[in-house]
Amino acid sequence: MNTVLMGSSASHRCTNCNAPCRPDDLYCLQCGYILPHALNGQSDETRHFNSEQNRAADLQWGTGYFHYRARLFLHMMATGAVIPVPLNSPSVIVGRSTDTSTVDVDLTRFNGLALGVSRRHVRIDRQRDYLQVTDLNSANGTFLNRDRLEPGVPHTLRNRAVLQLGSLILRVQFA
Repeated sequence: MNTVLMGSSASHRCTNCNAPCRPDDLYCLQCGYILPHALNGQSDETRHFNSEQNRAADLQWGTGYFHYRARLFLHMMATGAVIPVPLNSPSVIVGRSTDTSTVDVDLTRFNGLALGVSRRHVRIDRQRDYLQVTDLNSANGTFLNRDRLEPGVPHTLRNRAVLQLGSLILRVQFA
């Protein structure tokens, strides 16, 4: 079991890299591994793993599984800035806001215009337990792990993927 009791609280560890994790974390922030309790909604305090259960939950980072309580962040590779992506609605538009139009995630303050981010660059759609990203016919293109996306064609967004909007390079992080 990966829980060590310390007073009245528990300290959790990732079963993949042994990094410390909070009890409410769904993914390891160090390696991106899905924490086993996130797969069935139970906490480590209420169940023990046997070796067969551990194998069933042995998912690698890069997974497309997105837990219903998970959060999405985009990390700027150049500066380390962290951009939260609100998933309050089924679709989120990422781009640059202008006087006449707004987007859900505005990359203007991250030098979006100079880096070739379109006003409505991509759409992120939340499906049941995964996310999809779709290029919205952007002027400078969208790349997912170095593959250029065809406009209008959705692709599964995976944990720790590299998403490039024009020249702006972002790392996807599920948390």
